[in-house]
Amino acid sequence: MSKEVEDCGHHDDEKKRRRRMFIGILALIITILVVIFLVWIILQPHKPRFILQDTTIYGLNLSDPNFLSSNMQVTISTKNPNDKIGIYYEKLDIYASYHNQQITLATELPTAYQGHSDISVWSPFLYGDAVPVSPYLAVSISQDVNAGAVLFNIKINGKLKWKVGSWLSGSYRIFANCPAYITLGSRSNGINVGTGIKYQIVQHCENDDQMNEIMKVHLVKMHIIQVITNSIFDLSSPTSSHQYGLSYTHLQTLLFVSSLICLVQMAMAGDPDVVFDFIWKTDVATIQALKSGLAPTS
Repeated sequence: MSKEVEDCGHHDDEKKRRRRMFIGILALIITILVVIFLVWIILQPHKPRFILQDTTIYGLNLSDPNFLSSNMQVTISTKNPNDKIGIYYEKLDIYASYHNQQITLATELPTAYQGHSDISVWSPFLYGDAVPVSPYLAVSISQDVNAGAVLFNIKINGKLKWKVGSWLSGSYRIFANCPAYITLGSRSNGINVGTGIKYQIVQHCENDDQMNEIMKVHLVKMHIIQVITNSIFDLSSPTSSHQYGLSYTHLQTLLFVSSLICLVQMAMAGDPDVVFDFIWKTDVATIQALKSGLAPTS
């Protein structure tokens, strides 16, 4: 009888020790996340602002069967609106599209660092030689050319990093869409520049917001992790989780911490793919560690 009481007391002490360890680790994680989140909110980072200054058309030709050749030069400026954060452009590709179909090769812009409130300007050439387009697009662009007006979209796709002092953030994927309304023939308001026609546009570009995509990834991730947790701990049984010395509340708290991590990632406007990969690995590793490290107690 005394041995059973001693074993029971030992098990109670072990559970208390695990709970104290769990609470301590949880408090540390939450503190770190809160500090990161507050620092980020105080700095208030904003996306760079892109402007399409002008477009110079050197060639635009549609040939049978449905091949489009184009040669143009665009001038893009971007401003860092942050007065406390620098921007490092890790990779930027720019190309032209028509009705969401890419019609030129992507031109890679040079990497650059942009200081506080600085402005950078690029003037890349965009080429597309006999690019196959769908039949309906070939008809559409012929109609637009005959009407004397064509709407192209100059798109920017790349990655950047935020820089505060000596600290450099992880990569953030950025997309920008710059409408370029080109008039042709008698309606043209362009200026002859050598063999091309230059159009002053000064059009603000739209930054594609990925926050909704990140939220979707977060919700899917939470559902998957919940399924994994249920399969490991069988949370459908009120008593099964206690065999690991861990309550249902503790497991839900783990998922809540995962949510905080994801929210911090969203506040930092992280790449959705990176967010998913990071959170997935973190949660699965945590649950597997709990599975292997917490021996069932009698």
